[in-house]
Amino acid sequence: MIRSFGELREIVRCAPSKRVAVAGAAKSTVIEAVKTASQEELIEPVLIGPEEKIRALAEEADFDLRAIRVIDETGGEIACSARAVAEAREGRADLLMKGTVNTEKLLKAVLDKDSGLRTGRVLSHVAVVETDGYEKLMLHTDGGINIHQDLATRKDILANAVELARCLQIDHPLVAGLALVEKENPKLPETLDMRELMSWAAGGRLGNLFIEGPLGIDIALSRDAARLKGIFSRVAGQADIFLGPNITAVNFVVKSLILLAGARVAGLVVGAKVPIVLLSRSDTPEIRVLSLALGALYDEQEIEDRKHRPFFG
Repeated sequence: MIRSFGELREIVRCAPSKRVAVAGAAKSTVIEAVKTASQEELIEPVLIGPEEKIRALAEEADFDLRAIRVIDETGGEIACSARAVAEAREGRADLLMKGTVNTEKLLKAVLDKDSGLRTGRVLSHVAVVETDGYEKLMLHTDGGINIHQDLATRKDILANAVELARCLQIDHPLVAGLALVEKENPKLPETLDMRELMSWAAGGRLGNLFIEGPLGIDIALSRDAARLKGIFSRVAGQADIFLGPNITAVNFVVKSLILLAGARVAGLVVGAKVPIVLLSRSDTPEIRVLSLALGALYDEQEIEDRKHRPFFG
């Protein structure tokens, strides 16, 4: 099991570098992130956007582009997104990174039925979190993609998170299905989903794992909280995957951990034929580099034919 980002980076450094198609590279924060990641031998960037501006920014950042592929694309966000997706689809890039392009435009290119990177399952975001208050990495999902999360969507979200957990060498992930309370409540749809979700996962569709829910986040994080509530739980204080009740709750939890607990975080969108580093404007340089390392690890660990079929299909 990979328990820290330090371990993750070292593993990625020792593996062949992954090519990252950067959709919209003409921005200083993007250049700085790919510079650091490439100098650490985590990735090989493919920079897409107005070449003249990219080279000017690279010169300002003291980033030598002589060994870096730059694709001159002046057609705007839609064109940059389509070009990045084409690089991945045609095997010239192993993962995607959102640069200056709009998230919606990049995902539209990814999900294009004819020229995109669909696999047949829903895309979802997984935030991998490292904090001093927890003994291992936490995977929180989905706080970035799916606004409406019905049962079918939650199955894909869970499958995507389990797949990433396995790439982190978590062979038997412990999953906490989070909710406000530990009992089914008709007014809280996520509590009603859990029985069927647990039955589905227990059927072996996702391999070896253990899932419990509904669980409050205090139970998932703390054995003492479970004891004080009189709840017996195999997952309490040991959860690897935190399956959130909705996009807002997961987003709030992860951002709170970053800002109040000093957590280190990497984020990745999974479910497409290649991993996608989908960054927020407020993400720190460290988050950007760690996310690139996580994407490189995911691609390195994945089964070759996963690019052509759903994980649990």
